[in-house]
Amino acid sequence: MYDNPDNHSDICQIFDVKTIKQSTYYYCAAACVKMCLDTPLSQEEIFDNLKRNTLDQENWYAEPDSVYIFLSNHNQYIRTSEISDSSLDATEWIVSCMIERNSCAPMLVSGGKHWVLYAGYQMNSIGEPRGIYIRDPWPTTASLTFFPFSRYFFDEYFRKINVEGKWKDKVESFIPSKTEKFIKLNIFEKPHNGGINNIDITFFKKQIICDDLTSFGFSKIGFLKNGGINFEDLIIYDKNDSPKFFLTPTEVDNYMTLTAIDANTLSVIGFLEMRDIHLEMFDKHRITSGLKSRHNIDIQEKDIKFIYDRDISSSCFDPIIEVKGIGNFDLSLSQH
Repeated sequence: MYDNPDNHSDICQIFDVKTIKQSTYYYCAAACVKMCLDTPLSQEEIFDNLKRNTLDQENWYAEPDSVYIFLSNHNQYIRTSEISDSSLDATEWIVSCMIERNSCAPMLVSGGKHWVLYAGYQMNSIGEPRGIYIRDPWPTTASLTFFPFSRYFFDEYFRKINVEGKWKDKVESFIPSKTEKFIKLNIFEKPHNGGINNIDITFFKKQIICDDLTSFGFSKIGFLKNGGINFEDLIIYDKNDSPKFFLTPTEVDNYMTLTAIDANTLSVIGFLEMRDIHLEMFDKHRITSGLKSRHNIDIQEKDIKFIYDRDISSSCFDPIIEVKGIGNFDLSLSQH
């Protein structure tokens, strides 16, 4: 367990679990299992085990039952899909579990597309849980991510499974047996602002990020000048060509992070510690050069746009690169 001495050590708890990058695009469950269990098995060996217990291989690489069976061979777990009807209720169980049982486990996010590991929680200065830490094995975002308990977390990220079959509309994660739920969460909300087109940079940084993160329980917040690239390159649009998220480099408790703002509600919806990734992932010069060398696509930077598609993007930090007249790519420049 990690206690942050600079930031109310009694209310910031992060489990000492190393982030493991998944070694293929479909090893997310295997990487999460390896993160939370003391097992000598490789990701490939874990995946082979999960696959053997996956009955619906048409829709799943590792279905929830297979992950549950593997975890249960090491400890006794309860499935949130059996005790919760909503992501809010399931998250209350998860936070209660972390506080009471000092435990972390996989959870299924992005409508059933991706497995991640819940790995810590944050409280504000009066002891109210305000957010959750996630260790994501996906290669381009493999680091520690903080999500406040906002509408984005419950409606977009940890939402109900959208895969036809047995788990449709369920919310899936795992908590140790004998866990008792005692936490009640409040969703962080701001007045609806109807979207913005020309945001004022000073207001964006000073009023939104500082005020929001302070209310979540963080105390050391600073800003990195441009992060080495233009701010305009860090606008994430929706499929209707409107600003969806704003990403900006920020320093939180002496860690360099990428902080995400919801363009509609003007509130912080998460930040990603940039230890394993860099802002260069969003550098359009890198993207144009990579598309030229890997796909023999010759384009200009003005033809690139970052798009959030909830059916493809695993989170606000993993948008799709839309190339005008060509198609879509992910941040690793693999084509969709």
